[in-house]
Amino acid sequence: MPICQKNKFIFLHIPRCGGTSIERVFNLRSKQQLFGVVRMGDQERTLHHLTPGDLEELGLVDPSVLESYFKFTIIRDPFSRMASDYLWQQRYDRHNLFKSMQFSDYLDFAESVVKNQRYFEKVHFDHFRPMVSYCLNGGELVVDDILLLENIDIELKRIQPLIGVVDLPRINASPSYQHLSTRENIDRVRILYEEDWLLYERIQALHHSLYR
Repeated sequence: MPICQKNKFIFLHIPRCGGTSIERVFNLRSKQQLFGVVRMGDQERTLHHLTPGDLEELGLVDPSVLESYFKFTIIRDPFSRMASDYLWQQRYDRHNLFKSMQFSDYLDFAESVVKNQRYFEKVHFDHFRPMVSYCLNGGELVVDDILLLENIDIELKRIQPLIGVVDLPRINASPSYQHLSTRENIDRVRILYEEDWLLYERIQALHHSLYR
């Protein structure tokens, strides 16, 4: 959840939704900007993946800044996000957990993390947090705009007056995951992340009418 003091915006970085590119282009990569991994008691917290609820709980941002700065996030198709994360976790397997996992085992693991709220047990477990947790706090919408990754260039141009000009690099792009797109896998993700699907479909419909 990096903060850009220069342009007065807060970016809610949902893992595997293009956030690294945003952080790179605006140079939002210091702890002062809420970027990096810190130890808090027995938890590993990735500052740039904090949710609005985390900010409220930890008191890391002045309430006046939270209220006045432009707040936005980027979402994507929930299945695409999980398939992308599976390949990413295998590539950067920090804890030696994912490299030999089949996708079905990865989804079993995701279910365990989500159902038991294990997001801070190890670094990168926060990748399994639902996208809605970055958009809502206590059931209330707390971001000013929700962008779609598949339309990211158009979306960033639309909010350019609020965040500045963006020439977005493509960083951490995933290889093809078409082989993972089976009906069973898609259905499992839809059940686990039901609220994310509802959010995604609603934003997709809204933006379809916006760009017609």
